[in-house]
Amino acid sequence: MEAAVGRGRGRGRGGVAGEGGELADLRRPHVPPDLPQPGPHLARDDAARPPNVQDSKCKKTFSLSAEAPEFVPRTFVQPQAPLQVHFPNPAQNMQHIQQVTNTMVPQPQMQYMCHPVVLQVNNLVVQLTLKPNRFDQIARQLTAIFSWQVQDEFLMRELIAVIFEQGVGEVNFRYNGARLCQHLGKNVTQSYNGPTFRSLLLQRCQEEFEARDMYLHSEPERVCGYTLFMAELFVQLVTINGRPYDILRGALCHLLTTLLSRPTDPNLKCVAQVLKCTGNTLDCTNRSEMDQVMCSLKDVAMTAPVSSSTRSLLLAVIELRASNWGCGPPTPDESPANTPTHTNIPLGTVYYGPGGIIQRVEDDPEDSASDTDDFINYG
Repeated sequence: MEAAVGRGRGRGRGGVAGEGGELADLRRPHVPPDLPQPGPHLARDDAARPPNVQDSKCKKTFSLSAEAPEFVPRTFVQPQAPLQVHFPNPAQNMQHIQQVTNTMVPQPQMQYMCHPVVLQVNNLVVQLTLKPNRFDQIARQLTAIFSWQVQDEFLMRELIAVIFEQGVGEVNFRYNGARLCQHLGKNVTQSYNGPTFRSLLLQRCQEEFEARDMYLHSEPERVCGYTLFMAELFVQLVTINGRPYDILRGALCHLLTTLLSRPTDPNLKCVAQVLKCTGNTLDCTNRSEMDQVMCSLKDVAMTAPVSSSTRSLLLAVIELRASNWGCGPPTPDESPANTPTHTNIPLGTVYYGPGGIIQRVEDDPEDSASDTDDFINYG
């Protein structure tokens, strides 16, 4: 019992009490005879131990270096790299088009997207789209906003972008949108270090015009909407002298050529609609470019794989131009020899034969007294 005094519970790591009450050292762990014994004498034993053969092999140094130059035999011929053919990837092309378009067309500024003036103008533009009969009232409100609540050029650009995007995307807004641009350009006289409402609007149109080829492949319906809105601006937006802008005239002819370069049914219907709206004015002011547009239109009408209704629409536009856009007979220098002009229009009923040649003319009977009386009474 006395020998086991030092091994009771709670003694911790204390040694074992030997004879005389002194603590004896704990026994050391068993180590195989071939391994060195742990202890402070291990370092001294290693220093005194003779070198082993295997240790000398491991400590052998080599003269090879990772930074040595590459060895190339004299007779070695460098093989030519195989020809790599890169095929166009539509997804990469569309991504590149989107990147280029984002650099060309200004994106909405984050600090102005939730501006109270922008929200107010957007609300009024939507009201004008839904209720065109309120044009005068809404135009006065927008004039007051542009004149008194716009303090810098960047906010003015954002408000113009609201009107421009609505005109491109909404069919019911294009006509009144062009009228609104003419009204604001005439009544908003503020200029911010030079640019005015009209100049900033024309800059926005120019930026969209430069991205037309990109949008034609990625978003062709936007090109059609932009072309139709440009046609309305060409008719409504005039200078102080009452004449259309030359820059809009040239841009409109280029847009028609761009749409004809990709003859799809929506693009060709857009071209026909624009020509019906602006063909007469373009013919009077830009005859040479209109001749090129009509020549391309005739080729497309005869060769493009489009529907019969679209082909009939294009042929109707060609006939409309031949009849001077429905404004009466053309002048002698614009018509063939067998086409009647304003100097030789026969009076009476005219009967035409094949090829548009006049066969006979019958005089109309004189109005009877009863017909004249009816006309007077109606008046």
